[in-house]
Amino acid sequence: MPPLIMQGPPSLKAAMQRPKKPRRAKEVANRAWQTAKEIFDRLPLVSTLGDITDPENDYGGLKESFKFAHDGDRPEHIVKAGVLFRGLAACSKKGKSIEHVPENSRPYLPLLTALLTSMANVEFSSYWSRFGAHVGHTTGWHTDNNTRGAHPNAHRALDGGGCIRLCNAVHFRCSIILWKGRYLVPWGLDAEVFRFMVWDGEGRASIDWDTTELFWELVANGGCTVGLLEVCLIDLKDGMARACPLVDPSSPCLLPETSSELLPMDADTLMLQAISNPVEVGASPYKDVGTDGGWAVWFGWKHAHMWVGDPWCRRYHIFGCPLRNVPMGQVRKVKVPKELPDEHFEPPCLRFPKKLHSPIQKRPTKPKRVTLPEMGPLSEYEEQRLDNISTNREMLAALDLLH
Repeated sequence: MPPLIMQGPPSLKAAMQRPKKPRRAKEVANRAWQTAKEIFDRLPLVSTLGDITDPENDYGGLKESFKFAHDGDRPEHIVKAGVLFRGLAACSKKGKSIEHVPENSRPYLPLLTALLTSMANVEFSSYWSRFGAHVGHTTGWHTDNNTRGAHPNAHRALDGGGCIRLCNAVHFRCSIILWKGRYLVPWGLDAEVFRFMVWDGEGRASIDWDTTELFWELVANGGCTVGLLEVCLIDLKDGMARACPLVDPSSPCLLPETSSELLPMDADTLMLQAISNPVEVGASPYKDVGTDGGWAVWFGWKHAHMWVGDPWCRRYHIFGCPLRNVPMGQVRKVKVPKELPDEHFEPPCLRFPKKLHSPIQKRPTKPKRVTLPEMGPLSEYEEQRLDNISTNREMLAALDLLH
């Protein structure tokens, strides 16, 4: 097994240790999974539909793609339909320590720990993880629009009859496509629009969008991809795309936690990467994952995906938020850009430094005044003692023994 890479609070990292022996790792994972299964039916799931015009409260418009089944078809073993998203803080907040956990997520930390522990024998690394619990709905085709890095996703079903279906024909954020004489980078897909990055005549990058029909045209014409990039594009700044490393589950790496760590990438550099990494077109652009009842690891930001099969299949999803300060709004906003400064979520002392004052001069130390008590006349005993000392000193000096 590869080394366990975990980015998050030190307390959670200390609680998560992958056993070195495979047999021990399997035992630990099985016990943790049983704990997670027992908790599922007690979760306060909510079945409200999302609002694609309010993606900041809807995980980038994700809930808009949910299609809830009719409650009259609910099996007896299903308590209620709905979803629940909880976990570590999605970003670093001002005035909060690295150990900060949102108040509504604190009761669910044991569940998050159990879910991550249940993957002790799976090639999966955690990046400021959050979880989702789902039952009673399918989804439309979408990608993870609130991407914070190249982190992997994982899901596991408690019941059979459903799976995640991936569309591998288009590689979002890590490929260049030539379409009708125009180079573009697929950026995101939701229930209404397909977003992509383009360059103008001066090489400045920007985000454009079209209907989802364009995405399906690209899927049908699988040979239009120039090649794959060696990085994952996260956001734009001043007309320049910024990227982070790709994560290989068999050899994981650390991901940037601040926007300042992202690597600027110009159009020429990205084009050279794409030309040197041509994509292999498979027989079928679709792939089903998670059909065996175990943990399935995939990349929600990279490929369009949807839940297919029985909507009443209970399942857990794991995703991450490695980038701790929110980048430009086009990463989260579906249509309306919202610019935020890089230091938006830094502590106040860094955003608004205090005025510099001249150093305080050290005060000179005052000599202590010691008042000696008044001495009275010596007693007869003290006089005799002093005479004896004087006589002894004279005798020692005469014998040359006084040192």
